[in-house]
Amino acid sequence: MDLENSDLRCLDELLSPISGKELLQQDWGRQFLHVAGPNDKFKALFSWNLLNSALEQNRFEPQRLRLYRGGNEIPSERYLEFPPIQGRNVGRRIKMRGLMDELRRGSTLILNYADEISPTLRDLAISLERIFRRYIIANLYIAVGSDNGFALHWDDHDTLIVQVSGRKRWLIYEAKSTDPIYAQAPPRPDSNDIPVWDGLLEEGSLFHIPRGWWHVAYPVNDPSLHLTITVKSHTGHDMLRWVMETLKSSALIRGNLPLWASPEAQEEYVQSLKQLVTQAWPPDLFGQFMDYLDSSASPRPQLRLPYAAIASELKMDENTQVKLSSAGRIVLVGAAHEGVVNFKYNGKTKSCSERLIPALTLANDGAKHALREFTALGMTPADSVAIGDFVQELIQTGVLVTEALNV
Repeated sequence: MDLENSDLRCLDELLSPISGKELLQQDWGRQFLHVAGPNDKFKALFSWNLLNSALEQNRFEPQRLRLYRGGNEIPSERYLEFPPIQGRNVGRRIKMRGLMDELRRGSTLILNYADEISPTLRDLAISLERIFRRYIIANLYIAVGSDNGFALHWDDHDTLIVQVSGRKRWLIYEAKSTDPIYAQAPPRPDSNDIPVWDGLLEEGSLFHIPRGWWHVAYPVNDPSLHLTITVKSHTGHDMLRWVMETLKSSALIRGNLPLWASPEAQEEYVQSLKQLVTQAWPPDLFGQFMDYLDSSASPRPQLRLPYAAIASELKMDENTQVKLSSAGRIVLVGAAHEGVVNFKYNGKTKSCSERLIPALTLANDGAKHALREFTALGMTPADSVAIGDFVQELIQTGVLVTEALNV
């Protein structure tokens, strides 16, 4: 499916001077890519000050905050503690002396779901979700010494490695098998294999490392922040599994296998299954699967308190900015009937007048739009009022959200 330029803008900015479309159509998931950039290119995504604030002001479970050194995980009790508050344990906070000691010894600190801490990184993740139709996770890696956190390893997902601050040495080896999964691990590099990259990833630069490529990163006694943006790309297996899910309404699919029937009856059963799948196979499977992914995407929390909780207090004017609440797209379901059309979003089906379809189309690009852009779509003053009311309704039902308010 074609990508809108607005969807690709985030990749274009990350990859400049390479275009996002060039990466997706030529290299994504297939070839290693290195893109150099100015030192300050990724400063807005995360910073040492933001990291310090996050560690000081939040409590963390061990799966959210982890330490590794020499390929081994450091026990969490060395750097996290349960401070008793009025006799109760209310979550773990940083054990400052322990964390500093481990970092001085060369450990690498990993802050998982860093996209939930940095608003700029979160916006990038949401934009990438519109491209890949997958929930995007960005983890932050912090190192100040020279010991590698992880040993040489491979991942079952594609990644973007973004060097925010400092630099690291990387060794990267081409995969010896295509699109591996953990049940089919790719062969490990041997002493005769020459890495495709053996050098420094400098501040402001990035890598794309495809699934199955072996790699290891070494800090170089230069304080380093890098982000690993994880993209678990959809596969043919995902698509076929979705098709099978749509067949659960069939009694034949739900029924027990004829384990003790005659060989002839068992073969008849298999042929019946084959016929059922063939008849149910959608004529536009790829497009229908994409529509399913778009219409079922879950929104990230975007709170607009107090007004979002008080229906009568939702205050908008023509300059109020609104956008879709998730990275998915609004999907029209079937043709209009008696002037009414159904649409799906966030896993729910809703309906509206077919005259309001232009408003859905405008919102569907995922960008921010002022209320006046929606009402300008009306052919008559009455249409404009109806569109304004419809936008308010979409906000109340969670399809759209307003820009954050300064209150």
